[in-house]
Amino acid sequence: NSFEINERFVWNGGHVIKITSIINFLNKNKKLYEKRLKSLGVNDFEISLYNITFIYKKKKLSFCKLNNFTTSDYNRKEITKLIFGQKIELNTKISLMFPRLYTQVPYIDDF
Repeated sequence: NSFEINERFVWNGGHVIKITSIINFLNKNKKLYEKRLKSLGVNDFEISLYNITFIYKKKKLSFCKLNNFTTSDYNRKEITKLIFGQKIELNTKISLMFPRLYTQVPYIDDF
């Protein structure tokens, strides 16, 4: 056989999404992150991670790209894993914002 057919199936009513802009995705979910940080009494911080700076000041959260921001495969995959709770971050404030989740995202999928 000279060809192969590949199909992807969504498991039990799940959804397939594609994030085209990490910053826009973070901004759309900002209220959730702010609520988590506020409920835990987290103080102001500024942390750069995967070429994105997370700024939490006066109970408001913002995100910005660093000057050398690139969407390298490594950074894109790592920030996506972090957002969806598939990666534990050693920084406590970041781990409070993006807690470990046990979602059904197969590791074989391409982030």
